[in-house]
Amino acid sequence: MTKKIYLVMNTPMPVGHAVAIAESGMELGAAICAAEDLLTAMNTTAARSLYDMYYPDGYELEVVAFKDAFSHEGLQAAIADENAPTEEELKEFSEKTFALFAETLGMTVEELMKNSDIEIGNMLHDHYAALESKESDAAA
Repeated sequence: MTKKIYLVMNTPMPVGHAVAIAESGMELGAAICAAEDLLTAMNTTAARSLYDMYYPDGYELEVVAFKDAFSHEGLQAAIADENAPTEEELKEFSEKTFALFAETLGMTVEELMKNSDIEIGNMLHDHYAALESKESDAAA
């Protein structure tokens, strides 16, 4: 059975905080976006690299409308207290994430960690923006 990653806004407002939550309960990403852009904002090349790392055997993205979030069985099971990631799972995910980021940027983890979170975010943004630009040029 294919693993699910739930994409959900945490507000009924037209613009707000969106999260990607694995069925295991791990939060895989977040973004500020318009509700109508949820799938686009949470399905970038950068986001997919994290999803692929977490579920290497494949996954399905499922958009859950805010109005349905409190009654959605899959999402509710994912965020149930008993499914909360352990400290060890969070540490392991964090280490894998930084290893992926370092590899993506052609650095060692040690080199990457010398940068602030904002600097790392900017470097990743620039890298993935260039990659997505090349992909769209190739598709045209």
